[in-house]
This record gives sequence, structure tokens and C-alpha cells, in this order.
Amino acid sequence: MLEMVVTFVFDAKRENVLLISKEKPPWQKGKINGPGGKIEPGETPVQAAERELFEETGFGVCQNDLNEYCIVTGSSWRVHFFRAFVKGDRRLNYSAKTVERPVILRVDRLSDYHLIWNLNWLIPMALDTDLVTPIMIYDGTAYDGTRKVRVWGFDDWLLSVNEI
Repeated sequence: MLEMVVTFVFDAKRENVLLISKEKPPWQKGKINGPGGKIEPGETPVQAAERELFEETGFGVCQNDLNEYCIVTGSSWRVHFFRAFVKGDRRLNYSAKTVERPVILRVDRLSDYHLIWNLNWLIPMALDTDLVTPIMIYDGTAYDGTRKVRVWGFDDWLLSVNEI
């Protein structure tokens, strides 16, 4: 099973989030996603989140400041989603480390940007301070091409992409 991580880092006021303007893979080119990538052999998800965040943005966080709040699983893949919040006076900043360009976006204007489809609910979920984590989600695509998302523990909650 392919294991990956994505991390969202928010400023202290939780008004802005650090993301990446993607160049690869091809299905993400030109879209905005969270910093992340594959978990390397021998790495834990939190170690991979710390490494990928720094590699892609130059922004460093301590593993203790990363909170795994959601795990989304498909038939042959799993993505661990982490959140981190800048503390005190520290600014949310970055330095480009790869061909993909880091961007800081306003959380209240997410609909203005060309985001990967699930960021429209994953980012607000990351900001939910009452969330009992991690939330487990199964993402499956039916043979007719319809994408379905099932939140574990909510047997009656089956959403299509158009409802999200």
C-alpha cells in the first residue's frame, strides 16, 4: 500500500495556511495542495510529515507540534493528514526548495483558488478544535467514475464529490 503524508501549517490567528502550487504529478499540475509526499522506508508518518514540509517549503516544525487529524484510505493508498499551528510571534514564511512553489493563502478565501478537490473540507476540518483525532475516512471510486467518500463511524454518511 502506498503511504503518503500532507501537512497544513496555519498562522497563529488561524487565518492563513501554507500550501504548495503543484507541478507534479500530472493530475495535480496547476492546482494547490498541501506540502507532502511519500513515506520513506523506515519512516513514521510524523517523521515523513516533518521532512516533506521542510523539503518543499523550508518551514520547519517540531514533530511534537504536528497533529495527525485525519487518515484517508483508498483501495491501494493511504494519506496521513497533519496540522500545525504557528505559535507566538513566529511568522508563517517559506523558502522554495523544489520546483513547486509554496504559497500562503487566506483560509476564508479558499474557494477563490484552484485547490485539489478535498482541500475544501480537509482544511476547515484541520481548524476544528473540537475534533477527536484522527478521523478515519475511506475514499473509493465506483466503476461508473463516481467518487464516494465514507467517514468511518458514520454508516449513513456517504457523500459524492458534488455534495462536498
